[in-house]
Amino acid sequence: VESQVAAALAADDYAAALAALADLRAPIDAFFADVLVMDEDEAVRVNRLRLLNRFVGVFTDVADFGKMAKGGK
Repeated sequence: VESQVAAALAADDYAAALAALADLRAPIDAFFADVLVMDEDEAVRVNRLRLLNRFVGVFTDVADFGKMAKGGK
Protein backbone atom coordinates (compact mmCIF):
# COMPACT_ATOMS: atom_id res chain seq x y z
CA VAL A 1 0.00 0.00 0.00
CA GLU A 2 2.90 2.33 0.77
CA SER A 3 4.09 2.30 -2.84
CA GLN A 4 0.53 2.67 -4.16
CA VAL A 5 -0.04 5.75 -2.01
CA ALA A 6 3.29 7.27 -3.05
CA ALA A 7 2.54 6.71 -6.74
CA ALA A 8 -0.96 8.14 -6.42
CA LEU A 9 0.30 11.23 -4.60
CA ALA A 10 3.04 11.73 -7.18
CA ALA A 11 0.30 11.76 -9.83
CA ASP A 12 -1.87 14.11 -7.72
CA ASP A 13 -4.49 11.36 -7.64
CA TYR A 14 -5.76 11.85 -4.11
CA ALA A 15 -8.79 9.62 -4.66
CA ALA A 16 -6.51 6.70 -5.49
CA ALA A 17 -4.31 7.46 -2.47
CA LEU A 18 -7.33 7.44 -0.18
CA ALA A 19 -8.65 4.26 -1.76
CA ALA A 20 -5.32 2.55 -1.14
CA LEU A 21 -5.34 3.74 2.48
CA ALA A 22 -8.89 2.44 2.88
CA ASP A 23 -7.55 -1.02 2.02
CA LEU A 24 -5.62 -0.89 5.29
CA ARG A 25 -8.75 -0.71 7.41
CA ALA A 26 -9.25 -4.45 7.82
CA PRO A 27 -5.62 -5.27 8.66
CA ILE A 28 -5.35 -2.35 11.08
CA ASP A 29 -8.65 -3.28 12.75
CA ALA A 30 -7.44 -6.87 13.05
CA PHE A 31 -4.12 -5.71 14.48
CA PHE A 32 -5.82 -3.79 17.27
CA ALA A 33 -8.32 -6.58 17.92
CA ASP A 34 -5.78 -9.41 18.00
CA VAL A 35 -2.48 -7.90 19.17
CA LEU A 36 -1.45 -6.58 22.55
CA VAL A 37 0.82 -3.72 21.49
CA MET A 38 2.11 -2.88 24.96
CA ASP A 39 3.38 -6.41 25.62
CA GLU A 40 5.37 -7.04 28.80
CA ASP A 41 8.31 -8.26 26.68
CA GLU A 42 10.15 -5.09 25.73
CA ALA A 43 11.49 -6.45 22.43
CA VAL A 44 8.00 -7.53 21.36
CA ARG A 45 6.54 -4.17 22.43
CA VAL A 46 9.22 -2.21 20.54
CA ASN A 47 8.65 -4.23 17.36
CA ARG A 48 4.88 -3.75 17.58
CA LEU A 49 5.31 0.00 18.08
CA ARG A 50 7.62 0.09 15.06
CA LEU A 51 4.93 -1.62 13.03
CA LEU A 52 2.41 0.99 14.14
CA ASN A 53 4.83 3.71 13.09
CA ARG A 54 4.94 2.17 9.61
CA PHE A 55 1.16 2.58 9.44
CA VAL A 56 1.51 6.19 10.52
CA GLY A 57 4.19 6.75 7.89
CA VAL A 58 1.85 5.65 5.12
CA PHE A 59 -0.84 8.09 6.28
CA THR A 60 1.46 11.04 6.98
CA ASP A 61 1.77 12.24 3.39
CA VAL A 62 -1.99 12.31 2.98
CA ALA A 63 -3.20 13.97 6.17
CA ASP A 64 -2.01 15.20 9.53
CA PHE A 65 -4.28 13.13 11.74
CA GLY A 66 -2.74 14.73 14.82
CA LYS A 67 -4.66 17.88 13.98
CA MET A 68 -7.87 15.90 14.31
CA ALA A 69 -7.13 14.98 17.94
CA LYS A 70 -9.07 16.76 20.62
CA GLY A 71 -7.05 19.39 22.44
CA GLY A 72 -7.00 19.95 26.15
CA LYS A 73 -8.89 23.24 25.79
